[in-house]
Amino acid sequence: MNSAVMMSIQDDNNPTQDNLAETDTHTSHEEEPNGWARMISLNSAYNNVVLVLPRVEFGRKSSCTVQIKHPAVSGVHMEITNNGGGEVWLKDLSTNGTYIDGAVVGKNKMKLLHDGAEVVLIKSATDKIGYKFVMMDADKKELNAAESKYKLLDTLGSGAFAQVRKCVHKETGAKYAMKIIDKKKFMAINSSGRLDNLMDEVNILRTADHPNIIRMYDAIDTNRTLYVVLELVTGGDLFDRIVAQEGKGFSEDVARQMFEQMLAAVKYLHSQSIVHRDLKPENILMVSPDSNDIRVSDFGLSRMLGPTSFMKTMCGTPQYLAPEILIENSGGNAAPKGYDKAVDLWALGCILYILLSGLAPFSSRGDDQDYLRRLIREGKFSFPSPQWTRVSQNAKDLVRHLLTVDPAKRFTVEQVEAHPWINQAAHKRKGAAAGDSMDAQQGPAQRSRVAAPGAGPAAAAAAAAAAAPAAGNGHF
Repeated sequence: MNSAVMMSIQDDNNPTQDNLAETDTHTSHEEEPNGWARMISLNSAYNNVVLVLPRVEFGRKSSCTVQIKHPAVSGVHMEITNNGGGEVWLKDLSTNGTYIDGAVVGKNKMKLLHDGAEVVLIKSATDKIGYKFVMMDADKKELNAAESKYKLLDTLGSGAFAQVRKCVHKETGAKYAMKIIDKKKFMAINSSGRLDNLMDEVNILRTADHPNIIRMYDAIDTNRTLYVVLELVTGGDLFDRIVAQEGKGFSEDVARQMFEQMLAAVKYLHSQSIVHRDLKPENILMVSPDSNDIRVSDFGLSRMLGPTSFMKTMCGTPQYLAPEILIENSGGNAAPKGYDKAVDLWALGCILYILLSGLAPFSSRGDDQDYLRRLIREGKFSFPSPQWTRVSQNAKDLVRHLLTVDPAKRFTVEQVEAHPWINQAAHKRKGAAAGDSMDAQQGPAQRSRVAAPGAGPAAAAAAAAAAAPAAGNGHF
């Protein structure tokens, strides 16, 4: 081992100077060794460390790059690797465990290490051994990464680990929405503990190409922050649009217009073997305040799925979870049976129910989530008055087929497209478009000859009413 990069940490009970080289006890920046990151000790009894090599081993053995002479530290406790592509990985090789931000990595497992992470080797309250991982010049890199290309403007929204800001591309003047994700906060909230979940979303958006799916234009990945540059939409989300209805549903025409766009987006995603897994009004964005055009967004829980594969992760928003995500194996095992793309159709059924009535098909009693899950597992919902009195039987029938507990019997995208509530409306639009085209080709005299004698606006309205589906009479 080259002594110029050999490092050793000693505790006060066993002081020694053998193999000591790049430990950082300096008080001025000029004296620090050149390196790509620093490990700032959380215990004053242990020195800071500057990481120089792309792969650094921490452990009790003298062969380790960083030697820590403590009996509770494993021979080779952990390994930190900089792959040179902007990712730093920590591999846990210990017996007692290595922790990142309080979560154990697991022996022989690896996790991405983000700038500012707290890495702990020994959790003892009296003799804690741990470090704060800090990339060199991180602040400068973080600032320049996004602002060198974009001018950041107003904040459009914020959440637990991200904010969305309006931005302008400095060269072209094009306006976008920039989603700024704090990786450390994401890791603290994300139950899966996978920082690369963020990149899964970026990779899906990078390849997605559909008019009803939010478009991604750029992604800037830094050690502490992920910047995602998205299409700018200004109409808020569908949830806000629903709330503005004050407990009333949309007309069937408006509900159908929005629902068909969601259906088209889901059909495209499924054709690309992508399951969204978190469809809900909050993740449906409205293009503008005076438009019903929508964009499906937020692919943080989305997954690529093979033709014969299933997912088993419990994820999503409770009110929109499909029964198969909740139902346990008949043998009493704790793990779900597995589920596939049919979960997106169930979520679409929930959204359609809300669009038509302003109500949720399944809701808990207070904080009783067990009650909510039982309703979903059993598929228990109704069409209460007065919200559903004016809704057609065809619309109710489509909701029933989407909110079918058995995923094998639940409607597919193709069956939804063929359903009368969707199909008849599509034929009417095609007929109207054909009539407009014919009118455009004919003169005024020809158009008057085509119209039936006496067929004024009142007659046309009566004919349309006669052709419309019968209204429902209330309860399911």
